[in-house]
Amino acid sequence: MSVFQKTKARALWLWHVFILLGSLFGLSVCLKLGYGFVETAREAGSDNPSMWWVLLALAIGGALFFIWEIAQRIRLLREMKQRR
Repeated sequence: MSVFQKTKARALWLWHVFILLGSLFGLSVCLKLGYGFVETAREAGSDNPSMWWVLLALAIGGALFFIWEIAQRIRLLREMKQRR
């Protein structure tokens, strides 16, 4: 394996790690937003509680996307490790 190929492989691995970290951050944001939407919808003086439930569904969808993305990146990193 040439030096260029090793450098390229390391850069690709690092790219997947950065996306993995970003996905973890996105997941935490979606979970925090979802919790906030539930708390707001439960308030007695909430103007439109159904809107908050829709936003909660979007936050859950975002969290599921980030979980899927994390699983994909872990799979790719494992495949890269096995190729070595």
